[in-house]
Amino acid sequence: MADTLFTANLLVSTWGRELFREAEDFIYFKRFMGTSENSIIQVKNELNGKEGQDVTFGLIMKLGGAGVTGDATLEGNEEAITTYSMIVEIDQVRNACRSRGRLHDRSHYYDFRTNAKNLLKIWLAELVDQDIFNTLSATPTRALGEDAAGVYRFDATYKTALATGDVATTKGIDILWKLAQEPYNAGELVMRPINVDGVGHYVLILSGEALYDMKQDATWAQGHREARERGKDNPIFRGSDYLWSGVVVHQHKQITSFINGGPGTDVRGSLNLFLGAQAGVYAKADEPIWVEKRFDYDNKTGVAGGIIYGFEKSVFASGVAAANEDFATMIYCTSNTRLRA
Repeated sequence: MADTLFTANLLVSTWGRELFREAEDFIYFKRFMGTSENSIIQVKNELNGKEGQDVTFGLIMKLGGAGVTGDATLEGNEEAITTYSMIVEIDQVRNACRSRGRLHDRSHYYDFRTNAKNLLKIWLAELVDQDIFNTLSATPTRALGEDAAGVYRFDATYKTALATGDVATTKGIDILWKLAQEPYNAGELVMRPINVDGVGHYVLILSGEALYDMKQDATWAQGHREARERGKDNPIFRGSDYLWSGVVVHQHKQITSFINGGPGTDVRGSLNLFLGAQAGVYAKADEPIWVEKRFDYDNKTGVAGGIIYGFEKSVFASGVAAANEDFATMIYCTSNTRLRA
């Protein structure tokens, strides 16, 4: 009788695949990822197993023409599809763990390799999520805020004009929807919603404190009840807290927070994210990285894990504005009731 023994290389590949699969399950934004233009985060795998350092995405616009009616001639009156392109460069991220030594390892119940994989899985997932949150929030060109007089602002003063009490409300969500469908500035495009069973939806991600303030809104109860009944099987609704006017509301701790929003004040606020279709683009390349290595005459074991990927917020070159404009991301800047230091 002969026992089967897998080679070390096969074991490494297996652990690498498990690491990546489990890490992906932990990534918060996975629920918003897909390969079509109907996803908030569009994913491409073109570099998987191929050479290259970037991926080109096509950003597609809604059709805006009137079409023809009756027996009017359609031939020669076709509408051109408007698209923009966006390049995403990839990079490598890695981390590693090393055991203290064979004597230490054998005196503990927990398996070093299993613990290392679990810790690297959480690290990878949090790193990717933080990268996406930071990138979507950086240098916004479309933002909604409020000032001390309760007037909503659509310009660069969205943060500096913020005052205590300018909290998240259902009225703010209604305005976000309006701005997505009918942009405030001529250089901005209509934000395409995500189509769920024939109905268009946007996603709003609030900080925990902003969501607390939203729940104090008198209209919260009705909207909260509706959110539990509609679209519950679609990924964008998983973990959602609220549905209002076609906007699915989520909460996440990694929403960017700040203090001193208004001049000379101590306003605590957050840069909440309002997202439409193709708000971001994610390029994934190659197989996950899993390397095992021995040190100190094989007394210590080290394992390293990582991925090669790239992520960017979608932007387009506006024919009106001088600089690039955000394609499907809008900042909802609110002050927050301070619930922590």
